[in-house]
Amino acid sequence: MPWGALPTDMRREVDAAVGGWRAAADEGLDVALSKLASIFMEGKGVLQNKEAAVRWLEKAAAQGNLEAPVHLGILYEEGKDVSRNASKAAQFFEMAAHQGHAAAQCTLGGVYEQGRGNSQSYCGSIRLLTKEK
Repeated sequence: MPWGALPTDMRREVDAAVGGWRAAADEGLDVALSKLASIFMEGKGVLQNKEAAVRWLEKAAAQGNLEAPVHLGILYEEGKDVSRNASKAAQFFEMAAHQGHAAAQCTLGGVYEQGRGNSQSYCGSIRLLTKEK
């Protein structure tokens, strides 16, 4: 249902919920930063704002949220909602891989193997793809 079609009392409830997530994000809670990114990316209860969503994801990644750098890596690799930037994508995949994110480690192995966003490194690729979980 479009935002303008929501009843006034429901819009107030949504505004209060988004305000709660913002307050938690302002305190640096990484899960709140990630939640706000999702809210703005999908336009749930707010006007869709993909630039704001990316900023919230970047803050979540900087706070150590494990999923945020993976999501950013995918966005930058695919050029979805941001300008395609293979180097930035590789940096975000590296951030998540170093935190132990298995899917990011696998993706980064492919990045190294193909030299997407950084110099090609078969050794780096093999090391990541054969890493014990």
